[in-house]
Amino acid sequence: MKRFIFILLCLLLTVSMCFAGEGTSTSSFLKIGIGARPIGMGEAFVAVCDDVSSIYWNPAGLGQIEFKEVSVMQNKWVEGINYQFFGYSMPIRRAKTEKKLKAKTPAEKKNVTTEYGLKLTHYGSIGISASYLSMGDIQGYYGQEALPSQIGKPSKLLSASDMAGIISYGRQVTGSQVTPRSERLFVGGSIKLISKTLAYKSAQGFAADAGCLYKPAMTEGKLSFGLNVQNIGTGLMFEAETSPFPLNVKVGTAYKWDLYGNDLICALDYNHVTNSVSLGSEYVFWDLISLRLGYKVSQHLDNGVRGGIGIGSRYIRFDYAYTPFGVLGDTHRISMNFKFGKKPTTVEMVEDTIKQHYRRGQRYYQRDNFVMAYQEFKTVVFLDREHKEALKKLGEIEVSFKDF
Repeated sequence: MKRFIFILLCLLLTVSMCFAGEGTSTSSFLKIGIGARPIGMGEAFVAVCDDVSSIYWNPAGLGQIEFKEVSVMQNKWVEGINYQFFGYSMPIRRAKTEKKLKAKTPAEKKNVTTEYGLKLTHYGSIGISASYLSMGDIQGYYGQEALPSQIGKPSKLLSASDMAGIISYGRQVTGSQVTPRSERLFVGGSIKLISKTLAYKSAQGFAADAGCLYKPAMTEGKLSFGLNVQNIGTGLMFEAETSPFPLNVKVGTAYKWDLYGNDLICALDYNHVTNSVSLGSEYVFWDLISLRLGYKVSQHLDNGVRGGIGIGSRYIRFDYAYTPFGVLGDTHRISMNFKFGKKPTTVEMVEDTIKQHYRRGQRYYQRDNFVMAYQEFKTVVFLDREHKEALKKLGEIEVSFKDF
C-alpha cells in the first residue's frame, strides 16, 4: 500500500510536468540553487535533503530535520550580479507519556498497576525563506517615446531585481518516527510570493512546489529517492503580457555508506527545466570536515566539475562552493548554517533504549533463549509501536510457544 501511494504521487506530479508548455519563462532566478553544500555536490540533492536548504531542493526533506536551523548565503554571481538568501526551519515534535491500566477484571483492580508507554509524535517541520537577486545599476537609453533628438542617447541609471518569499512544510507520513528500520515516506510543499522589478515597473505572482522523499525499509534509511515539482503558478504580468514561471521537475536518488567510520553520500539527479544530469558526493571526516565533489552534465554554461568544502560542528557549519561558468567566469558561494535547540531529552533516551533492547533481543533469539528475547522485543514494541522487526520476532516467538 505504501509503495502504491508513492507511485501514485510520482505519476500525479509527472503528469503536471507533461502538460506544461515550453513557453518563455520569467523569474529565471528561481533556477538558482541555494546553499553551498548542495552546489558543491553538483546540485544532486533532491534525495539527500536533510537541512534547511530543503525549502528549495525538496520541501519533503524538512520532515527529516531534528533541530531549529538558520541559513544565510551570499552568492557572488557573474557580471556583478549578487544573490542573497536567508532561511529558517523548525521541527514540530513532541514526546507524550501515556498511562494505561493493566488490570482488565474487577478482581484484578484490587491491586491495580499501571504501565507507561511513550507516544512520539512528529508533526513535521515548517520553513520560511527570503531570497533577493540584484543586478546593480544599468544604463538606460531613450526610446521611441522620447523627443527625436534624444532617441538612443543615455538616460538615467535603471535597476532590476527579483525577490521571493517562501513558506514550506514537510513531514513524515509513513513508517516509524524513531527508527530507520521501516519504510518511510515524506511529503512536503511550498507557497511562494515572487516579485520582479524592471526599471519603473514591477509585477508579483504566486507559485507552489510539491515534493516527496522515499526511503525503503530494506536499506535502513541508507537508500533514498526524491521528487520535486517546482514553480507551479500564475506567472508574472507586465502590462498586457504574461510570462510563466520556469516549471521544473527534479528527480533523484542517493545512497549513504559508512566508510571507515565516516559518512559517504553519493547522489544522482535529473533536472527537467535545464535538461541536465547532476552527480555528487560528500565525505564527512570526524563530523567536522566535509569534502564535496560534483559534476553537472548540461547544455548550458554551468556544465562541468564543481566542488566545495564544509567546516563545522553539529551546531554550526561554514560551507564554500566553487562553480565554473564558462566564458562568464567562475562563481563562489558561501553559506553559514546554524542549529540550535535540541531534540527532546525523552526522545534521545527512547531512541537509545530501543536500540539497546532490540540488540539484546537479537542476541537472545540467536541463542534460542526465546523467553528473554520475548521480553526484550516486548520492551521495544512498548516504546515504539511500529517497530516492524520487533513485532515480527514477537510473532515468531509466540508461534513457537504455541507449538511447544
